Amino acid sequence: MSFEPLCKVEATIKNKSESFLKYLFNRKKAAQA
Repeated sequence: MSFEPLCKVEATIKNKSESFLKYLFNRKKAAQA
């Protein structure tokens, strides 16, 4: 089992959480419209 470099893992998690927050924000905006 190979481990990815920690910085790459952190960047992936950060990107995922940011896109998830954008997704939630857009859903909230769509619900208000």
